[in-house]
Amino acid sequence: MTASDYLAIAGLLAVMMGAPMAIMVTVLKGIRTDAREIAQRLDRQFAGIEQRVRELEAGKVSHADWVRVTTSHLNRLNSLSGQMAELSGKIDGSLGLGAGVMRIATALERKTEGHDGKL
Repeated sequence: MTASDYLAIAGLLAVMMGAPMAIMVTVLKGIRTDAREIAQRLDRQFAGIEQRVRELEAGKVSHADWVRVTTSHLNRLNSLSGQMAELSGKIDGSLGLGAGVMRIATALERKTEGHDGKL
């Protein structure tokens, strides 16, 4: 074998290896570009999510505040219930419903006793 044979073999090997290597390099560059774009898109989405979480954290109510407000509303509800009961008693007392019902019941009872249990 001569030097030209070695050069021919080296040339063939270079062509046989060079073309697939060039294709692989091109494909890998494309994959790297796509991966960078995806990573940038994910970074933007994560930044948006982090911003939203910060807004939610800033607007949330602490447990102590929640208990304070709930207790305040419960006290107001209890006070309102008491006022309603008092008002109901005053209305019954001022209209005389209780006494009137008792008078009617007594009259019906007397009438029934006089008619052998028949109205």
